Amino acid sequence: MGQGSWRVHGALTLHGQIRPLTVEVSQRDGHYIGNSLLKLTDFGIKPVRIAGGTVRVKDEIRIEFDIQLAR
Repeated sequence: MGQGSWRVHGALTLHGQIRPLTVEVSQRDGHYIGNSLLKLTDFGIKPVRIAGGTVRVKDEIRIEFDIQLAR
């Protein structure tokens, strides 16, 4: 990782399931910015299907964050 960026390791709990998670975080203009892709099925969550399967929610979701620390 370059200066002003980090690889953060931790665990995420969703739907009673704990899974390891790695997030790439960068610092820009006093903000900590990052995102991660998750698979719903890794956490025991079945993607939603409606109207006989013609409408589906993808198994993969992206979590994005932009954090600015209070002074």
